[in-house]
Amino acid sequence: MFIQQEFYLWRLSYDLAVNQRFDIVFIDAQNSEIWLAKEQRGIQVVVRLVHKEINWRNELKREVDDVQYHISRNKHVFPGGRTRLHCVFISEYPPVDEWDSIEYPPAKHVKEVSVHFLDDSEKYKELPFFMKHFEISLQPYHSTTEEIEYERQSQYLKQQVMSIHKRRKKEFQEVFSYGKTVIIFVFIILNLIVFALMERYGASTSTSTLIEFGAKYNPAIIEGEWWRIITSMFLHIGIVHLLMNMLALFYLGAAVEKIYGSTRFLTIYFLAGIFGGSASFMLNPNIAAGASGAIFGLFGALLYFGLKNKRLFFQTMGYNLLMIIGINIAFGLIVPQIDNGAHIGGLAGGFIASMMVGLPAQPHLKRNKLVAVILYGFCMVVMLSIGIFKGDGFSL
Repeated sequence: MFIQQEFYLWRLSYDLAVNQRFDIVFIDAQNSEIWLAKEQRGIQVVVRLVHKEINWRNELKREVDDVQYHISRNKHVFPGGRTRLHCVFISEYPPVDEWDSIEYPPAKHVKEVSVHFLDDSEKYKELPFFMKHFEISLQPYHSTTEEIEYERQSQYLKQQVMSIHKRRKKEFQEVFSYGKTVIIFVFIILNLIVFALMERYGASTSTSTLIEFGAKYNPAIIEGEWWRIITSMFLHIGIVHLLMNMLALFYLGAAVEKIYGSTRFLTIYFLAGIFGGSASFMLNPNIAAGASGAIFGLFGALLYFGLKNKRLFFQTMGYNLLMIIGINIAFGLIVPQIDNGAHIGGLAGGFIASMMVGLPAQPHLKRNKLVAVILYGFCMVVMLSIGIFKGDGFSL
């Protein structure tokens, strides 16, 4: 019966979404098709549920091939290096010819494929095998012989699944609108003012001007001018250096401040900048200045966000962000003038600082915060100690 099949489709979708916490990736209610996904033990499990009659073996093969193709074309929606695909057909009858011997060779991004036919005569027999594949246990279904009851429950479950989908989409959108972009504009204006003052009273490329305005100068830091690790975050060497960093701060800072909020953003920015400056003090004997360490800390904050929200991270910025970080680090290793210590140190410092403050509206264990504080403090002591120990070897 058609209405029983519809009920079965929406009940199975509801159980996977609610009881097993699968993410609803796509819904086509008109054509009775739902895609769900969940990461299990490092494997991306994708379930495509569809109420559809498949009459022939070749038709089934084309159907599964199309699903694999769509997954490959939308890799950002299904992150992870290994995908296990379950195609579940809810129908009145299975294909008329032999279908369960079809082999589905691994496709791009799809390593395993299984096909399940939950037809009217075999659905209760096939269900335990299907569930075993998922390593989950669904709630038992209550059978009924009243068609009107099937229809009522089907409509109710359909509305629930649609509501869950809309609610989770709204939650995802709210993640990127928690805070307002306020602090980044304050920092940009402050950097511009400092740069204008440097140009007025000297030159931003002048060694003496940089030292006078508070650049990272290791001999002075060893003598007690520790504040240079902070003030150097607001100095830039030349207009190109300034514009590149301000552009990066505008785009990265906006994303981080919207996700974390202004207070957390401020904490992450300064802790990352101090961490990056300390790493530069340990590794780089030359005068250094710039917001690069703090900006790389924003990369670290986004990586921490990705660790806590893998699917949302890869659906939005994930692969592009990783590529940008990789290019910047590689570029820094090739060009000797770039302060790699500040960059890599800022990246690590931003990640650790994000562990300290946590993400808004998410549980944040005190144990994780304590571990992050201890790790940050330990690394700072080590970097500063090594920088002081190597101080005699520093030269301008």
